[in-house]
Amino acid sequence: MDVVIRRFSLAYHHSLELNNPDFFHMLTDGVPVVYQEEDRIAHGYARLVDFDNLENNYFMAVNQFTVIENNNNRRQDVVIFLNNLPIAVIELKNPLDPTADIWSPFRKLQTYKVQIPSQFR
Repeated sequence: MDVVIRRFSLAYHHSLELNNPDFFHMLTDGVPVVYQEEDRIAHGYARLVDFDNLENNYFMAVNQFTVIENNNNRRQDVVIFLNNLPIAVIELKNPLDPTADIWSPFRKLQTYKVQIPSQFR
């Protein structure tokens, strides 16, 4: 299990956007693993999500999720977890605020990507 977690957590690129396709494939197809099967070496995939039986997965939405990284303390409005993996960050704005627009949460997410990048790996 440690090998799967290490492989899944390992970033090959400095850019989060370049890492996203790898993350997506490991999330949907599984993490490539090598293991001993009787007297031979076998290759396979460790599945992170059970797509055949969705009830076997653990879903959670956390309100006001705080991440502290590199002396940056950031509180995200909502973080969606799937099997304890953060898969979405949602920034909310007050719909009654006449100055609220799409750019404020967009800028906040850009700041999170820079200041707490491990949240997006």
